[in-house]
Formats: sequence, structure tokens, C-alpha cells
Amino acid sequence: MSIPKGYSDIAREYRAAGWRSVLPLPPGKKSSPPEGFTGHSAPAPDDAQVERWCTERPPNANVALRLPDGVVAIDIDNYGGKHGLATLARFEAEAGCMFPPTWSSTARDDGSGQRFYRVPTGQNWPGKLPGSGVELLQAGHRYAMAYPSVHPNGNVVRWYDPAGNVSTRVPRLEDLTELPAPLVNALVNRANIPTQKASRAEGSELLEGLAGGAPSPAVVHTLAAAIQGLDGENGSRFDAVRDRTAALIRLGANGEPGVPTALSTLRSAYVAVLGPVRGMEVAAGEFDRFVAGGGQLIAADPRPLVAVDAFKPGGFWHKETGAWRDLLPKEHGDEAAAVDEAAFWSARPVLDHVQAFARARRVSPWAMLGVVLARVVTAVPPYVVLPPQVGGRASLNLFIALVGPSGNGKGASESSAADAVPMTPEVYVATPGSGEGIPKQYAYKKGGEQVNIREAVLFSVSEIDTLAALAGRSSSTLLPELRKAFMGERLGFGYATPDKAVPIMAHRYRLCLVAGVQPERARWLVDDADGGTPQRFLWLPTNDPGAPDVPPDLPEPWQLEPWPKRVLDDGGGLVGRVKSAAVPLRLEEPVPRSSFCELLIPTEAADLIDAARLARLRGTGSHESDAPALDGHSLLTRLKVAAALMVLDGRIDKVNGEDWKLAEVIMAVSNQTRAEILRTLGARAQGENVRRGAAEGVRAVAVEDAKREAAIQRVAENIRKRLRADSDQSRGALKKKIALRDREFFDDAEERLLSVGDVTKTEVVHNGQTGHKLSLNEGR
Repeated sequence: MSIPKGYSDIAREYRAAGWRSVLPLPPGKKSSPPEGFTGHSAPAPDDAQVERWCTERPPNANVALRLPDGVVAIDIDNYGGKHGLATLARFEAEAGCMFPPTWSSTARDDGSGQRFYRVPTGQNWPGKLPGSGVELLQAGHRYAMAYPSVHPNGNVVRWYDPAGNVSTRVPRLEDLTELPAPLVNALVNRANIPTQKASRAEGSELLEGLAGGAPSPAVVHTLAAAIQGLDGENGSRFDAVRDRTAALIRLGANGEPGVPTALSTLRSAYVAVLGPVRGMEVAAGEFDRFVAGGGQLIAADPRPLVAVDAFKPGGFWHKETGAWRDLLPKEHGDEAAAVDEAAFWSARPVLDHVQAFARARRVSPWAMLGVVLARVVTAVPPYVVLPPQVGGRASLNLFIALVGPSGNGKGASESSAADAVPMTPEVYVATPGSGEGIPKQYAYKKGGEQVNIREAVLFSVSEIDTLAALAGRSSSTLLPELRKAFMGERLGFGYATPDKAVPIMAHRYRLCLVAGVQPERARWLVDDADGGTPQRFLWLPTNDPGAPDVPPDLPEPWQLEPWPKRVLDDGGGLVGRVKSAAVPLRLEEPVPRSSFCELLIPTEAADLIDAARLARLRGTGSHESDAPALDGHSLLTRLKVAAALMVLDGRIDKVNGEDWKLAEVIMAVSNQTRAEILRTLGARAQGENVRRGAAEGVRAVAVEDAKREAAIQRVAENIRKRLRADSDQSRGALKKKIALRDREFFDDAEERLLSVGDVTKTEVVHNGQTGHKLSLNEGR
């Protein structure tokens, strides 16, 4: 088949695939299609009209797709001051659900593009999402320029399948991924905010009839989104709370219980945050008008929500309930994927074994898999490393956080993992103490000489409080030492007398860690993001929403061959393979360069890691440079997980593309699990603030927050004003022009302006010194 050059070569293929409104565009242009074939009431062209266009238009005419009812495209712009990926992530966090992989179209490589989904017919959809850079293409509103069009930037518009591979095949409409119900719900509700009001009496009657009791999951979720809207990061607090108040009332009108309780909680939060700025009575009056007005709006248009039953307890994605998504944006190329659990566990016999064994033992398959991966990595010699993609070689050392309530299966997961995939020799397990005590699990000093004991330890922490207590001691070195261990760096401390030092050199040891984490007790670990500790963990749930009523039969243990051991001679060369007991331990000596065993990794992993690092170096990309603190090290962690899957699959030489893809699924589960922790901590903190504010009356915490917010807004406006007057100013000079009382808020104001796309920050060099310059984006 010849490569299509334009409209006349491919229009018939689009029609056959279900894209009936395929329209021509001028070559190399994004506009304009033939008159009379766009807009809400426009007809689709018939076959004769398409044939005429194929004959009359230039052979290289571009292609436009007007979407049919039942298909929408999420159009993301992530360039030129537009932050579409961040806007999309905020909306996903609000909806509690991610946009799953689907067919997409783009001519760019910065995360921009159009993602196409099947949706219910006959619905109203918003034209754009709050924030910058995301619009919705839909029947009657805009069109999509499609393959093989040439974009004005000179690139060819290409189709990408849900796995991210370039495709020259036109996708059929039935190939498009169905948009999960929570996202359909969130989008339709945003588009369907009614404008006509019923009478006050009708509104009051509706409000009085709302069902009490405990709030349903849908009500709890909407309340959480409303409280999150009080941070003001995604637009006006007034608008955010007003709109979500109406959403709560609509839920109540459709029979969801607990809306009166949710409205009362939201009122307290609104007054606590905005009362100190606007006055307590004024803020309370505003909220009461939200409720009264919302009652009138919903009474005038009481249409049901779309798929409100999609909000179900459990918190973790499966096909029937939709996908919980991380609260924070992810770097380009590593967005959490919708987890098809059935496909994942059936991908390999050993994964099917892990799931079956876990369910037979009544433990979480994800939690048990995490422990299995930590155990198999612990059994791999420390000189087996990942290649130096960024900086030096990276260790396989792996940290696992098993997330769930106390007593919810951490210990059972560990014992089950040991039985499911036994290791030979058995993995040595210890409990960490101080940072200084970690090296002493590997060696000790006797008579001034270092006595080496072992090269591999799996540290186990039953409750995160234990680790917190150890790390919280005065001058504790535990967390810094664990962070070094994750990378395989040198362990040990410098002492005035060498006879006390127990040095463990880089890549001479294997250290893995499994810790039980209660979501409500994880604040100290999450708060160490600046130190880099939580980024090094793989977060996996200890619950199993899909557990069968009757457990399956317990399978036989899965047998793995021991990793072949190697001996170093005095010259650092390899002299063959021997039993583990015969391997000399030289923990205090560097590993000879020739003795490393560097695993081969797939090209797609190497390319993504390199692109992420390049973007970070330049400070301009949409990879890890845009990732928030809690998403650092994600690609390295994913590569470690892929290597662990390689070992579990019985291979010892190369991490392949399937390992990399399966690791992406595990990372998605990790991101979702960590998101649950953040939501738990956020809801708990907000609830504590509201209760404290109501009890104390003075709401001192809320007052300080409000003052800080006012100062940040004041400084942001000052920055805008000065940049309008003179756009050629360095960041340092601009900061000096801010009043002393407000200068401490400059960084926060700058970050806010950058996040909403009002300003651009560029690196400049002046007199040999590197600095930064802020410039106001057009139209701001």
C-alpha cells in the first residue's frame, strides 16, 4: 500500500472506519473546511460529495475530521505558555479518575495532541477545561486535523495507538477507548450548570427533601473536590465552591444520601478560609446564597447525573469502577495508565501464580507481588547494576511501601511471598535501627579489623510509625542513609578513629526495604519529599477489591534458579562461578570496574530516560522538569521494577520491552495508591482545620492562610504590573522592586504565575553569571 499524501488518498478509508464527516483543508493549513459542513446543524457529506472533493482538491490537501455524536477529543496544548498536561491532571484529580490510554493524534512531541474517546450520545459537553491548554472537540464544535495532514509547523500529523506506537491505520470508531463514567459525569456536569431558576419556594422544597444520613461515596468525592477548590489554584474560590455546591445539590436531588451533612461541612470550610478576608458574616451569607440559588437551579433542571453509580468504595481502578488518579501531574511519557488487572496478571505464568497464591492465602496480590520483587532483588548480587543512563551506574535496590490500615496484611503478605516464591539461599531479613546501625548488618569491627558478614539484607518495618520514631531522633541519620542505599552509594560514616568505621563501598551490598504504611500516619514520610525519601518507594495496596468469595486452591511454590555467583581474583578479574558460600566479601573495597554486570535495557526505556534528563537539564521540557516533588525518581524506580520482573521471569541478562510495559502498570498502581494517601491526609488536615476553626472561633490558622494568600495575590499582580511596564527585567531586579514586607512571597507568586501561564521564565547569562528572566505572556 502506498503512503497517503493527502485527502484524496485516505478520505475513503476514514469513511469506511466510521468517520463520516471527513472534510478537506488547504495543503499545510489548519483552516478552513468547506462551508456548510461544520457547526451544530451541519450535515455529514455523502459519498458523492466526498468523491467530488477527492477530484477537485489538491492531492496533498489536509484532512479534517468533524466528530460524530458519541465521540469527543481532548485537545491538549502544552507549549507557548499553555500548560495542558497540568490542566488535565488537575481536572483528573477533581474527577477522581484518569483519562485512560486511547487513540491519539498529534504533530508535536511535547505532550500536546488530541485524545479520542467514545462517550454517551445526546450529552452536552464543555468547550474547555478550567485552566490553560485543554479544549474539547465534539460534534458541532471544532474539528480535528488528522493524518496524513501536514501541520503548519512542518510535521506530519500522525495517529498513535493506545500503547503509544505510531500507526498508519485509521482507527475505527469502535477502536476508541470508552471514557470512564466518572470523567463523563464530571464533564457533563460542568457543561450542564443550569441558568434558569425555579421559584424560591420550589428551591426550598427541593433542599428540604434532600436525604440525610451518611454521605455516599459520590457525595464524599464531590465534597473533597469542593474543599480542594478552596486552595484557589485552579480559579476563583467563589466560583469553585458555588459550582460544587450546585453539584452536591444535584446529587441529593438524584437520591444520593448525606448532602445536608456535606453542605454543612463545606459551609464551615468556606467561612473558615474566606471569613477572615471578607468577614465571617459576609462569607456565611455568600455560602447560604450558594445553597439557596443552587436549590433553585437544580429544581428548574433536575436532570440526573451521568453514571453516578461509578463512585464506589475501594479506591483502586478496575474496569467496572473507573480509575483513581494521582493528585499531582505526572511527567510526560509516564502518566498513570488505566490498569487492566486481568491482562496484567495473565501476562506471564509467574504473575498468574502470584495472584492465585495471594488469593488462596487471602492477601492482596499487589502487596504480595511487591514483597516478591523485593525478595528476588535482594537475592541478586550487588555488582549487578543498571547502566549509567544519568550519572553513574544505578543499584537495583528496591523500596516497597505496603499501604493499608494497621493489621491489614503486611505481615501476611511477607510470609506468603516467602512461601510463594522461595529463594535459595533464603533472604536475610532484619529490622532497621539507626543510620549508623545499617552498615553493621553487613559487617562489624573486631580488634580494629573489619569482619564482613553478608552482602544482602531485606529490611522489614511492620509499621511506618517505627520508622518515623527512628528517623525522628535527634541527629538521626536513618533517612539520609536509606536514600544513599536506594542508589547503591557508599554506606558508613567517618569517625575520628578508623577502628570504629565500618565502610560499605558502593555496589558492594544489596539493601531492599518493605514497610507497612497506614495512610493516616504517613504524613512524616510524604513531608520528606524535599529529602527525596518518598520518591524512592513503590506504593502498593494491601486490600483486594476483586477478592473472590471462595479462595482458589493453593498452587505449588514457584521455583527460581539461584543467581549464578562470581568470584573476584586478586587482580579484579572473574575466575568462574562457585557456590554462594565461597564468594569472598570485600565490602570495604571498591568494586573493580571490570567486574560490574550491567543489565541491558530496552531502547524505549533508554530513550525516555534520556529525554527526561535532557528536558530537566534544559529546564524547558515537559518531562521530569515539570514533575512535582513526589514524582522524582519515577523512571528509575520503574526501571528497577522492570529489572525485578526480569529476574522473577527467570532471566539474568536483559530487561526487555515487556518488562518495561509491565513495570508501567505497577507504577500506575503505585501512583494511585500514593494518591489515596494524599487524599486521606488532605481530607484529614482539612477536617481538623475546620473543626479547630469552629471550636476556637478565632480561626487563627485560617486567618494566617488568608493573609498569606492575599499577599501572594498582591505580589503576583505587582509582578504583572511591572512586567507590563518593562518586560526586559531580570528576576533579581524584579524581586528588589517588591516591598520588603512582601518580598518573602515573591517565590510563591512567581510559581503561581508560571503555573497558570501568565509569565515565562528563561535562563540568561550576564557578565558570566547565570540567572533568570521573567517575561509576561501575550494577552496577560
